[in-house]
Amino acid sequence: MHPINLFSGLIKPCFIACFLNEKSMKKIIMSALAISLTLAAATAQTLNKKGGKTPDEKSLRFTERLNTELSLDASQKERVQAINLERFKQIEEVKVQAGLDAAGRRQKMKNIDEIYVNNMKGVLSAEQFPKFETLRAEIKEKAFERRQGKK
Repeated sequence: MHPINLFSGLIKPCFIACFLNEKSMKKIIMSALAISLTLAAATAQTLNKKGGKTPDEKSLRFTERLNTELSLDASQKERVQAINLERFKQIEEVKVQAGLDAAGRRQKMKNIDEIYVNNMKGVLSAEQFPKFETLRAEIKEKAFERRQGKK
C-alpha cells in the first residue's frame, strides 16, 4: 500500500473525531438508537399483522370452509359460526395466558378441542360428521407437515 494512502487512512478518522465534540457524538448515538428502536417496533407490528387474524375473522373463514365441504343449511351454519367463534376465542386466551408451561397449554388446547368436537357432533348430521372428522384430520396433517418444514 502506498504510504500516502496509509497516512490518509489513519488521519481521516482522527480528523473527524477531532471536529466532533461530545454533544455531537451524543446526538448521533441517540439518533441511531431512536432509528433502530423505530425499525424494531415496525418489524414487530408487521410480524403480528402477518399471522394475527382475529377470532372473528378465523371463525368466519373456517365456517365458510365447513359450509363448502359439508353443505351446511342456514341454521347449521349459524350454530357452527357461534361454536367456531367461541373455540377461536378460547384458543386466543390460552395463547396469551402468562405463566402457562407447554404441557399446561397443550392440555387446555386438548380440552377446548374435545368440547368443540362434542358441540359439532350435536349440530352436524350423521352424514356430515364423518366428513368433518376427515377434514379435521387433513388440516392437522398439513399443520404437522408445516411445522416439520420449519425445523
